[in-house]
Amino acid sequence: EDTNAIIHEYTASGIYTVQLIGYGCDGVNDTLTFNINFEYTEPGYAGDGTLLTLYPNPISTGNSLAFFIGNIPEGTHYVNVNNNLGQRVDSFRIEDGNTNYLFPLDYAAGMYHFALQNDTEILEVEKLVVE
Repeated sequence: EDTNAIIHEYTASGIYTVQLIGYGCDGVNDTLTFNINFEYTEPGYAGDGTLLTLYPNPISTGNSLAFFIGNIPEGTHYVNVNNNLGQRVDSFRIEDGNTNYLFPLDYAAGMYHFALQNDTEILEVEKLVVE
């Protein structure tokens, strides 16, 4: 009753039949049925570990995101975060390579692009899914 979202976790790939039944105050109900094709992937890392690696991915908002910066050349570097519309939502100045950084994540659900860059070029981009 008064539910805006229903969440279910699938742990195996496959085609699943989903059925939602809504009951009204007058005893009348309505049923929606549809199939979803779900492909399961293990939560893991985004990145190959060379310059920018994000963990965990996907992540739930409210958790802490770790990212590893690999062996970057001397100079000023940033990790700029854009949402799927290309809007900048965050930016981090990177002081040292070969370092792990940790920060609490409070982004809305969606996909984000983390770009490691210096003053002249983008060095690597990784996607992060926030659930």
